Amino acid sequence: MKRIFQTSLAVTLVIGVLFLFMDPMLRTSLAPYGIVSLELCAYTDSCNAMVAGWDVRQQNVAAFLLGIDYLFLLAYSAAIFAAYQLSLAKLSGRLRVITMQIAWLAPLAGVCDAIENAYLLAGLLGSGFSSVGWPAALAATIKFAAVAVPLLWYPLAMFVLRPALNTREAMP
Repeated sequence: MKRIFQTSLAVTLVIGVLFLFMDPMLRTSLAPYGIVSLELCAYTDSCNAMVAGWDVRQQNVAAFLLGIDYLFLLAYSAAIFAAYQLSLAKLSGRLRVITMQIAWLAPLAGVCDAIENAYLLAGLLGSGFSSVGWPAALAATIKFAAVAVPLLWYPLAMFVLRPALNTREAMP
């Protein structure tokens, strides 16, 4: 599990840097947050206007980022899940159970990301966003929530709750 964590974290960081480098190329007045603007765009007219506002190079960058995101979603979901699995030995009782359940949000985020990407690529490479905007935005919203909860829970569980609970358990 440690090797999975290390490898997936390394891949996550490398692709994350690639996103940081390439995403600013997509930022316009209609897409102020780059690819995230497209991910959360639910309305047909807004999505189509956003893509129409990009030149061919920007549309190619968006398609590339959505494609590479398939590798990224595998890496980040594996890194988060593996981090949780490695940490479970340090937890006990109800905190361990809750943490195990929250760990499963990482693979859920990856699945939602794959669904989102499929819809967005269909809209970007197909005939527009008339039937794909809402499903993509819904999948993206679930993905962001499913990533945020484990990222927020981990430091809370490991650095706040675990020491507090261990202190209480140690007291006679």
